[in-house]
Amino acid sequence: MFGRVLENYWGSSRFFTYYMITGIGAGLIQLGICYFQNIYSITIGASGAVFGILLAFGMIFPNVPLMIIPIPVPVKAKYLVIGYGLLEFVLGVSNRSGDNVAHFAHLGGMLFGIILILYWRKNNNNFLIGNPRNQSLIKKITGFFRGKPKMMVRKRPDSDWDFNARKVEESKEIDRILEKIKFSGYDSLSDNEKKKLFDASKK
Repeated sequence: MFGRVLENYWGSSRFFTYYMITGIGAGLIQLGICYFQNIYSITIGASGAVFGILLAFGMIFPNVPLMIIPIPVPVKAKYLVIGYGLLEFVLGVSNRSGDNVAHFAHLGGMLFGIILILYWRKNNNNFLIGNPRNQSLIKKITGFFRGKPKMMVRKRPDSDWDFNARKVEESKEIDRILEKIKFSGYDSLSDNEKKKLFDASKK
């Protein structure tokens, strides 16, 4: 759900680097916890990297509304990430009997994700962009999720009313396409919808 979006915006190379570093970092944190607690265990899985991806989505698109079953109201991505992190911390320190989930590996993936994203932000202002054409698209997507588009007034051959009405309709169409991506994925778009999204990213 989140990986496809991040890979589209970062590019495959950047996404792969992030996935591997957060996965390895999660493993190192889990090994460290087991060492200090004098516990012998074998940990298998990629959930640490998955939590790193969740963390990245929450940092890059903090205000995107997400639906969590069975909660009947949308929750912003940043609150979902914070909630998941706190839940994993509580479950990790509670050390419940029979719990065979590596909660600290999940936290390790999130920790290494934060470090890597902050490092990229400090050393490369365009770290989000695997393809330069995505820069405008990212700004538009975050703008659409933050609120309704404002009416624009320009001197054009058509009237201000017609121009503003057309802009509103275009914005509604982009909103519909973004909603479709959120629930069904990018591959569910028709060629025409992909073209509209691409054209909007160039404006």
